[in-house]
Parts: sequence; structure tokens; C-alpha cells
Amino acid sequence: MNNTLGGLTAAIVQTGKLLPDLKGRGLTSGAWSGSQFKAQADQIAHEALTAALLTVDSTIQIVSEEDDASVALRASTYWLIDPIDGTASFAHGFPGYVCQGALMVNHQPTLAAVYAPELDLLFVAERGRGATCNGTRLSNVPPCERLTLIDNYPEPQGIAADVFGAFHFQRYIESGSIGLKICHVASRTADVFIKDSPTRDWDLAPPHLVVAEAGAKLTDIAGTVPVYGAHGRRHHGLIVARDGAFHSSLATWARSRQEMPSKEETACDY
Repeated sequence: MNNTLGGLTAAIVQTGKLLPDLKGRGLTSGAWSGSQFKAQADQIAHEALTAALLTVDSTIQIVSEEDDASVALRASTYWLIDPIDGTASFAHGFPGYVCQGALMVNHQPTLAAVYAPELDLLFVAERGRGATCNGTRLSNVPPCERLTLIDNYPEPQGIAADVFGAFHFQRYIESGSIGLKICHVASRTADVFIKDSPTRDWDLAPPHLVVAEAGAKLTDIAGTVPVYGAHGRRHHGLIVARDGAFHSSLATWARSRQEMPSKEETACDY
């Protein structure tokens, strides 16, 4: 592990380990902002992670979900962080939240770490050098025994319910944050994660590198690889699948579905 990746990983783990204590101290109150829940702990985690990354390299600027002014940053190299991804899970007593970040070079994730403190799961990736979960290389992990879909409700809803039936999934897993669900596809705990509601750069880039280095594929709902650092750092949905051919089938199905008249859906990630 190179020094910068080691520094990023240490900063993510150090901040992640603060989160259960913040939850225990009751710093979970907050409010919904669109489809995202913002808790008091979000800002505390942002400040802690920012301080930790400045000790890794004080010359690298930081783009954070919790710093609106940073969204317009146009540096070619920067940290992209989500101090608590899955704040609703965090605030409502579920373990499916993570602290995550990536080093972006030319708006591409080159180093990434995603840490779920209550699940004791640490995902780390370096572009071109693979990805691991708790030190185990992800490409060597056996596949699921049954075709498995993952999402953040007790039962499939919306597009997840539709895809579950259309592709004859045999198993469904409820999980929390976007980043964690993506990493569960990387670790082959699940085969597919699909959503058709908005996402942002910090939701996707760190776990995107993890899942790509594990040999799986991530795109937006239209089947296009996300372009980071553009369009207000916004994206429309995503499809994550560990099998490339299956991913193509899902993207074709999703495009056909979008062309059909349907009731407008809303979604939030826990």
C-alpha cells in the first residue's frame, strides 16, 4: 500500500470509528434535504476527516458533501469525501452507514477507502492494483450461490421490485448507504444494485473504484460511465452488476422502462 493510500485509509478509519460514539451521544437529530438526511454528526465527521486528510497532504484540496462551497472546485487533483454516507441509517439505529473518500486525479478516482464501522468492513482500492475487503483481495471472492439483488428497503420497491421480477432474482438483501451497497456487489455479497433516483459524485466515486477493481461494472441508469467533476456533480441513478453481460441487459431493460409512461417515483438512501 503506498503512503498516500495508507494515509487516506487511516483517515477514513479514524473518522469512521468516531461515528458510533457520536450516535451514542445522541448527535443524530437533523432534517431532510431533498432525498438526503442531514444530522448534527455530519458536520462533526466532516471536520474530523478534513483535519485528518490535511495531515496526509496539506496541498490537496477537499470536495465534501458537507461543504457546499467546495462543490464548484475545479482542481485536477483533490480529495472527494462523504463523511457519513447513509446518514438516515446512522440516525435511525441501523449499522449500514459508511465513511468514504477517494483521491481524484483528473476527476477519476485513483485511491479509495470505504469503512463501515459497525460492520467492521474496510474496502480499499488503488487504480490498476486491485481492491480488498479487510485485506482479502476481492477478485478471489466466490460468487453468490443465488442471483441476489440489494437495496435499502425491507422488501424491493420501485425499480428494484420491477427488476427483481423481470430478471427472476432468487434473493434480496436489505442494506444501507449507496457506498455500502456498491461495495457489497464488489465483495459478491450481492450481484446487482440498481436505482433511478439522483446520486452525487461523493456517493459513487469511492465505491466505484472498489467495484471496478473487483471486476464489476458501474454506470448511471442509462448505462453511461459517470463523468465526475461535471454537471454539478450530479448523476441520474445507477446500475451496478458484477457481470458485464448482465449489466448490459439491465441497462437495455432500464432504458426501455424509462421510455414507458409511469408514475413518478421518489427514493431515499438509508
